[in-house]
Amino acid sequence: MSDPAFDTKAEAELNDLAERLETASDRLEVDFDAGNLTVELPDGGQYLLNKHYIHRQIWLSSPRSGAHHFELDGALWRSTRGPHTLRTLLAAELSAALGETIDLG
Repeated sequence: MSDPAFDTKAEAELNDLAERLETASDRLEVDFDAGNLTVELPDGGQYLLNKHYIHRQIWLSSPRSGAHHFELDGALWRSTRGPHTLRTLLAAELSAALGETIDLG
């Protein structure tokens, strides 16, 4: 995948996640700026998602489970170290942290 194609697809994924998170719960603070998506929990925990150009991955830093790397597999961003997709992992962790269902589509 070329750099421009990666940038377009990763940016679209992060932008869509930001929009969904904004409406998923009023208890989340969501900021998407310059390719970095930050999600802050009420307890101060913070998720950071960003594009990593060298490996063409989206990286996630989680206060619950640490670092994760996701590669595009068809239409899904899949973990390089487990069976999760970016959306399923993030939704599961946020749901557990907030005690409410978070659906990221």
